[in-house]
Amino acid sequence: MLPNLERKELIGSGSFGNVYRAELDGKPVAVKILHERYFREPHSNNECLKKFKAECKILQKLQHMNVVKLLDFIISHASPPMLITELLDCDLRKYIQTVSIMLDVAEGLAYLHKQNPPIVHRDVASKNILLTKKRQAKIADVGLAIVLPKDEKKYCSPVPGTPVYAAPETFYPDYDPRFPKSRKGPSRVEYDTKIDIFSLGITLMEVINGKLPNPQPGDGPFTSVSIRIDSSIGVCQTIRRCHTHVPHLHTPPTPPIPPSFSQILNECLGTHSRKYGISELLSFKFFPYPTIQNFSSGVTGTLCFSCPIHSNYTFSSVFKDGVQVLEKDRRKGDIKMMGEHKLKEIVFLCIEDSSDKRPSAEKLTEMLRQECSKIEQKKIIANRAVGEIPVIEVTVLGIAHVGKTCLISKFAHHVFPGAVVASIGHHYKHVPIKIQSRDFKMRVQDTSGEERFQDSLIPTLIRRSQGILLVYDVNNPPSLWEGVPEMLHFINQERPDIPSLLLVGNKADLMESEQSELVVSKEGEHFAQNYGIPFIETSAKSGKMLKKCLK
Repeated sequence: MLPNLERKELIGSGSFGNVYRAELDGKPVAVKILHERYFREPHSNNECLKKFKAECKILQKLQHMNVVKLLDFIISHASPPMLITELLDCDLRKYIQTVSIMLDVAEGLAYLHKQNPPIVHRDVASKNILLTKKRQAKIADVGLAIVLPKDEKKYCSPVPGTPVYAAPETFYPDYDPRFPKSRKGPSRVEYDTKIDIFSLGITLMEVINGKLPNPQPGDGPFTSVSIRIDSSIGVCQTIRRCHTHVPHLHTPPTPPIPPSFSQILNECLGTHSRKYGISELLSFKFFPYPTIQNFSSGVTGTLCFSCPIHSNYTFSSVFKDGVQVLEKDRRKGDIKMMGEHKLKEIVFLCIEDSSDKRPSAEKLTEMLRQECSKIEQKKIIANRAVGEIPVIEVTVLGIAHVGKTCLISKFAHHVFPGAVVASIGHHYKHVPIKIQSRDFKMRVQDTSGEERFQDSLIPTLIRRSQGILLVYDVNNPPSLWEGVPEMLHFINQERPDIPSLLLVGNKADLMESEQSELVVSKEGEHFAQNYGIPFIETSAKSGKMLKKCLK
């Protein structure tokens, strides 16, 4: 453990490890400690560890607003591997939002898939989608992610993630989630980035329905849970512990509890129960595949057996009698629950049985953007209908150091801040205004001009805006000739029907100086005319024409 890392309470757990709230150098972080059983071999010849280390180095380089940032990873001889990521508020299951959240997820996936070579997440599910306080979605838990050749399929391990979200091509006919490492079936199946699209489609259906996915037909739906019995204390005490501490586990009506299992429970939990040895316990025929782990070389024996009980997820095979069941048939219950939801067709595209028919993450992002834009407009209309103060979103765009933050500060607080630190990400100010005697709230979005934020941040803000200010610095000609066309390109892609667009030349107070590099008014006007947009010059320092600029 790092000396500057303080681990706090457990906030989540999964099949690959536990997640803790922690502080690193006084800042809140999330720490995922992987289960030791995956890394038991000596470090020198542990292929799993080498692969884990290589992929962590790749993931550490990823910088995107919709992907959880991997801050560090620790591999020690004395303890299990550890991942340190940014800490976020909650998972999607706790706070189901609208399609805008799924758009964030699609953009995050598009970013992963555009890497060279592409990165496949392999466990897209609601539990792995986290939300910030501002309800921005981020893809988390990249522990199963792998790198695949571009535009190619590759043979990989079957069903790498959560089975109910998994694409059909990740299964083989005899796959059994109770015994995923069984010798049955091929050890590898062929797939590509489209398995993430399928999982995203199932997650979208979950968001629409407000409930966990529940696939129906197939060869025997079940959920697998392992119960570990420590021979050092005996089966009786172990089962009693389970009975005492896990009172909410109930067997479903089907399939029934096997008589032999009922017998052992009655024996162990009865008033005259006795301790059973491992050999005696094995004589009971619980289920077809009992397994023993760590029962050699004098190590304490641990018996694992699987029993069908209720938990968060149920699993249904994608095959019936050796024939693959169509996804629309497997998931007909969930599909029926969606009704005539407007996103239903997008779900259908994502869960196509053939991966070639599924859209790319980039195409899916485009479709969700269009839907998100429609939703935002409907929300504005709805707010007006119920008498709430409508919000007008205005986004201020421009390259770095053109004075966007100073303009907004002067408009919102009537203060010129002078020297300011360059914006990172985006911030906003709320300003109450009146238009024709009606009250409105103007939300002015301040954006970073840094290139690394443009592909991920700017499209989202453009879609939500009713007005956009394109700001350039009159003392910096490239900010007009190069910066503004780049922003116009984003606008034409995301919101060609933007209601209000204005070109703004900032720092007009410098016009009085004799600097030859200044973009004079006529040049700004000529540029605006060529693009068919209005033009104005202002100064954040003097406030000249500022109110007219944002009117």
